[in-house]
Amino acid sequence: MNTTFSESVPTSRSRVLIVDDDLELRHMVSIVLKKRGWDTVEAGNGREALQSLDSSSLPSLILLDLNMPVMDGWEFRKRQLLDPRIAAVPVVVVSAQGLCDKTVGLDAKVLRKPLDLSSLIAAVTPFQKPTAPS
Repeated sequence: MNTTFSESVPTSRSRVLIVDDDLELRHMVSIVLKKRGWDTVEAGNGREALQSLDSSSLPSLILLDLNMPVMDGWEFRKRQLLDPRIAAVPVVVVSAQGLCDKTVGLDAKVLRKPLDLSSLIAAVTPFQKPTAPS
């Protein structure tokens, strides 16, 4: 049986979990990333994000706001790091707070709000899986 490259290698898109209580920002980031080949999942707070991680395949990356109701990003990150199944999923923090990379306890890249789209793309691109040619 003769198969072409695209038939023998499954197309696998990268998935990003966008965790932010700002619905408009989540949707905007989702649209931008989808146009660049990502699948996106959205959560409005840390608790929703943990539930999403329990019920679906793991994302390639988590974009995480820190200041959210119900469960903030700090608590989400603590719980993520305690769970061996999800601890290794990379996190990029997206926050209006004046933080820098490697803030105590985060061990994550930090993007400052308001988001600069070129910085967002630069931050997520290293985590994107290459897709098979069609």
